[in-house]
Amino acid sequence: MKNFDKNMPIKSYKFYSNFADKTKANWLAYEFANEVYDVILEFFKAKDYGIPIKHINIEAFSIFIAKGYVDKFRIFTSGTEPTAIHSTTPETNIFNSLDPKTQKKLQDAINNCFYSHLDKCALCPTDCIHDFDGICYMFDKGPY
Repeated sequence: MKNFDKNMPIKSYKFYSNFADKTKANWLAYEFANEVYDVILEFFKAKDYGIPIKHINIEAFSIFIAKGYVDKFRIFTSGTEPTAIHSTTPETNIFNSLDPKTQKKLQDAINNCFYSHLDKCALCPTDCIHDFDGICYMFDKGPY
């Protein structure tokens, strides 16, 4: 296992199957998935919502959300649709046993994570948020 991956709940290999998949968009999704994972874990630790949340469920959900949000990153950073975040997302399908108020809270937590991640990306020299299709060597070497 790569050194940079060892402390992450979601591993980078889940975002590529070959060299061509090692793009900055997929690196962005990898980093975002790990942030979403932490947000969801904290969300459900903060209050018992009456459903068992297992690590694998949170992991699969975080990967699913992160890959879906890559298009939201593209739209948001292009400036063509500044309100790309408030649309209905698959959370409601995955955690369908949650009541609508809790689903909304979860949606808000993920959206806040999105904006937080954008702030971090703005400071990063790799520039994943503007060069989505560029090859990302961090999959092999780890973060700078």
